[in-house]
Amino acid sequence: MKHNTIIAIFVAAISAFGAVAQNSSAEEVPAARLNIGANLGLRANFMRFSELDKKTYPDRNASLGSVIGIFGEYEFGKDLRYAIRPELDFTRRGGKICNIKSDLLNKGLYDYTYSAGITYFDVRIPVIYQFLGATSSFRPYIFAAPYLGFASAGRFKVSGSDSNGTEASYKVNAASDNVARAHFSLAIGAGVKYYFPLMNYSKAYVGFEMSYDHGLTDTYSGAEKNGKAAINNSLFGKYVINGSRKFSGLEFRFTFGIPINTWGQQRRSPVPVLVEEEPARTNAADRVTDAFAGTNCCTLDDIIDMMARGESVEGKTICSIDDINFDFNSSDIREESFGYLDKLASTLIRMNAQVEVKGHTDSTGPDDVNMRISRQRAKAVMDYLIDQGVNPNKISYSFYGATRPLVSNETIEGRRINRRVEVEIFK
Repeated sequence: MKHNTIIAIFVAAISAFGAVAQNSSAEEVPAARLNIGANLGLRANFMRFSELDKKTYPDRNASLGSVIGIFGEYEFGKDLRYAIRPELDFTRRGGKICNIKSDLLNKGLYDYTYSAGITYFDVRIPVIYQFLGATSSFRPYIFAAPYLGFASAGRFKVSGSDSNGTEASYKVNAASDNVARAHFSLAIGAGVKYYFPLMNYSKAYVGFEMSYDHGLTDTYSGAEKNGKAAINNSLFGKYVINGSRKFSGLEFRFTFGIPINTWGQQRRSPVPVLVEEEPARTNAADRVTDAFAGTNCCTLDDIIDMMARGESVEGKTICSIDDINFDFNSSDIREESFGYLDKLASTLIRMNAQVEVKGHTDSTGPDDVNMRISRQRAKAVMDYLIDQGVNPNKISYSFYGATRPLVSNETIEGRRINRRVEVEIFK
């Protein structure tokens, strides 16, 4: 397979992932996220020979090589805990076996060293599980990744001394007659990401991971197996391979990723959580009244007064600001809010109208997190009201994150007002 064909397949896969991420409904909480990035690292290479393992136990030394690559990462599932990360990598495989004490092909070579270093163009697809959700700055993870590598360049080298102490060596460039063109292996590993704000955009991350990949296929070529790989020199002549040679390695990588399906959004807080300041209580009633100007928002007391006067409350919305409070970054309702909710439930029971609980947040934090927490809080309020006797057939809930602010989110006061729960009244 040509390298440009592989690149085309990779680009098409990333485009498909991007389309899925961009088309995710706002009600899918949390939304999928697409990252692009690069990695750079170091690889310790090892070789395994079936014939040598049976006959002798030579010293095996690792040979070092670099790893460099690009990737597209698609995060999905609850709290973005799962990810698929297709990669294109360039790396060097091979290894070194020293102090081999045997007669090689009756040529009298003794105490010799065999080394290989082949540059591979890899397609790697790690499947990742992240232990912490999207609200965490540090996200440890584990992964498994199949590799499909294509040999592109490199060389083999044999050196040693014969029975008379004469030094001898042989080098050959990697070609189709002495190395299999494709190589398949499987890697397992673990790593950690750290998310941070990048300029005026959504969060980027840096990470570190280490993995071990185990070569699953023989790297000898078909020509070596059937004796057609002619190496014409005084040391070897023609040869036939009966065993197998497999490459494995231990890798250490640094990664850097940028989310592109949120590129261009206003920068959020350094930690992707909702930062909720304690609301200021002084003159709260006056500020709430100002926020309600020009809207259908009313306080619960306003609705109770209208009902007492026999006025219709259809189309009105009870906007609860400072009255329904939750634990930080949670949907757990604070005990101080129970009295207000009990009063609201009693009013809804007497009203016997169709109502909808609506959850809203301020703009602090990523959109997917805001959407998730607004959903959880709206549902928590609805469940509490049902527990207090509100007809479950007369109540539903919806959620909007930070998409429907009452006032500007530029100030602490504005964000306090926009963090609210509403109850819209229908017929």
